[in-house]
Amino acid sequence: MVDDDETRALYPFAFRLTVDFVLGADGLDMTIEVHNPSADTVLPFMLGGHPGFVWPLPGAGEAEAHRLWFSETEQSQMVVLAGAADAGDRTFSFDGRVAEPAKMDFFGLTHALSPVRSDRVTFGTEAVHVALSYEGFANLAIWRRDTAPFLCLEPWTNLPIAVDRPTQFADLPDIERLEPGRSRRFSMRIAPGGTKLGGAPQS
Repeated sequence: MVDDDETRALYPFAFRLTVDFVLGADGLDMTIEVHNPSADTVLPFMLGGHPGFVWPLPGAGEAEAHRLWFSETEQSQMVVLAGAADAGDRTFSFDGRVAEPAKMDFFGLTHALSPVRSDRVTFGTEAVHVALSYEGFANLAIWRRDTAPFLCLEPWTNLPIAVDRPTQFADLPDIERLEPGRSRRFSMRIAPGGTKLGGAPQS
């Protein structure tokens, strides 16, 4: 994808966005490249993935048995995103390594680890699970539409902009900036696993 008259009317910057998918026997790889073709203008941007998984996973058992395993020890309390007035009383805390998504409150809320230390999170049970690995993203959001039968695990470069923040995107202090002529790459990988699929149990 490259900029054109339509994109520049809303986002007045030159850019090239390339997304490559490779599907193999052991998983799906995605590589994203952001390029700034301008000779003199810095490119401000934010980038995020939106992988979603059916919950419960087929063959994995009950939804309440699903876990989120993190590859590193995370902060114990997640950041709450969204506009719920009582969101401060609805934060989710865990031991930093294993979380129970069934105990998370998703009504009007998104939970996030910011910054995220892990470069991999595994969702499911020992019988069946999927591992999401990512590189280049500083945050991980966990989202579900109320009680819908799916869970989204979303690597983001930055947290979303609140409605009361400045409206000039380029002036925001906490977004990515790419110098003229430079490129930046990000990656995600989704790999199935579990004892039912011939793999080792998750621990």
